[in-house]
Amino acid sequence: MYEEKRIIGFSECDYDAKLNLYNGVKIVEDVISRAFKKMGYDNISMRKEKNPKMWILAKSKLTFLEDIYWNEEVTVTSRPIKVSFVKCFMLTEFYSKTQTLLARAIAECCIYDMKENKVVFLRDVDFPVLNETSKFCLAAFSVFPAESLFSYSFKKEVTSDYIDYSRHMNNAEYIRLISSSMKTEELKENAFKRIEITYLSQTLEGDYLSGYSCKNDEKYSYILKRSDGSIAVMAQLFHQ
Repeated sequence: MYEEKRIIGFSECDYDAKLNLYNGVKIVEDVISRAFKKMGYDNISMRKEKNPKMWILAKSKLTFLEDIYWNEEVTVTSRPIKVSFVKCFMLTEFYSKTQTLLARAIAECCIYDMKENKVVFLRDVDFPVLNETSKFCLAAFSVFPAESLFSYSFKKEVTSDYIDYSRHMNNAEYIRLISSSMKTEELKENAFKRIEITYLSQTLEGDYLSGYSCKNDEKYSYILKRSDGSIAVMAQLFHQ
């Protein structure tokens, strides 16, 4: 298991000095990447191999169980809890100094062979085999509304500041894009505590993302489409 201590920074917080969803997702992604590095399977190293590879995120779910505030010291842990043929399920948790569980995230990750253009069987790269079973990776994602219920919300060009080492739009940046489409009062009124994200295709620099939303009293749902009409991301934000 990988573990690190963090102090929540001012720039990671919202209007109420609480860790926001975008930076929560970003921390989860950073901690998972360091967990993979500890295991010897990080993106930086794998891209330098003869057959370059990289981790891709298929799905992610983050739930805030308690509010996390500016300058709060938290311990963040991450570990694989299930390995299938091609997927590794990573459980990431945030704990307070008193060991109170503050937030929990589950991510479904795959290794992608960039030369062969296909997902790799994890046994072929000697990834550890796990026998642990966990209810966290079995919990289904919530039902998505019918696409006919969505309406156009925004359009954004993908510029260089959205691109990461993998040469595509960073996963957390989709959440920043969705959050920035809402007014501050709307975000404050809804106080989203859970987010579920499904990543369907990569978005590259110069592409345009069109956002479509469906909002109700339970959740806000978003579909982000690329210029060619293909879906890049589907996300749902749930009210407290």
